[in-house]
Amino acid sequence: MSNAEVSYLDWELSFKNHEPKKKIQKKKEDLTSLGIPKEEFRDYVRKWENRNLK
Repeated sequence: MSNAEVSYLDWELSFKNHEPKKKIQKKKEDLTSLGIPKEEFRDYVRKWENRNLK
């Protein structure tokens, strides 16, 4: 093997280190565990509650 070859693990780690961390954190804050934006989910639950429970 030559020194120019990079393993997949090294490549993946270097790729992850270059991603903007603020953008990743914002996505996690704005999405529920289902992958739906929090506001959209809340609106859906409120509409469902009004139709089915009241």
